Amino acid sequence: MYDLEEQEQIDSLKAWWRQYGKWVMVGTAAALLGVGGYNGWLWYGHRQDKEAGRAFEAIRVAARTGAVTPTLGAARALQSQQPDSALATRGALIAAAICHAQGKDGDAQGELEWVVQHSREPALVDLARLRLAGL
Repeated sequence: MYDLEEQEQIDSLKAWWRQYGKWVMVGTAAALLGVGGYNGWLWYGHRQDKEAGRAFEAIRVAARTGAVTPTLGAARALQSQQPDSALATRGALIAAAICHAQGKDGDAQGELEWVVQHSREPALVDLARLRLAGL
């Protein structure tokens, strides 16, 4: 009934756990924190993208009417809230086009200069420079 070999294995396992158990727990906690942090970072980025999308949609809706003030206001709001967003750059280009179409070239120039200064996309920077030259 009493197996010595089994008892030795249990004692060996207990000794191993006493020696390495805290490191196993620390490693497990670090892994869980890493996974949790990564998921939190993904959630935050997704939330930021959704907010930028809503703000960009406000720019598009305002641009359809051709009104300068709401389009420019929505574009500047997006630029101030999320200046690194690709949608902020595109919103500025839309706002600049609406401003130019309504004869507000000063505002259009400001939006295009913002694109040149803040965009991380070389093609959009070149487009903004081309449009600036056309003004």
